[in-house]
Amino acid sequence: MSLAEPTVVDAALEEAAIEERSALKQDIRNRLVQLKKLTELGVTGGLADSLDDVNRKIERYNELVPDSQRRGCVACESFVSQIEAWE
Repeated sequence: MSLAEPTVVDAALEEAAIEERSALKQDIRNRLVQLKKLTELGVTGGLADSLDDVNRKIERYNELVPDSQRRGCVACESFVSQIEAWE
């Protein structure tokens, strides 16, 4: 077996990364939708902290995807417009 051939371990690691990416993507979108609903109700306390948490998840997501699939962090002023990108 050459070093270029994938192993069972490589396949398992790739599968785990795919599952983590999928879970992060769904979690990020769900949290952004929740935050949008809260801001529509006038609840803005803790928004910055919540978006910091979302951004940490986005950073992790970006570690797991190729450069072409990376996404930018969200900000208080623009997070609503970025929800669609996470569908």
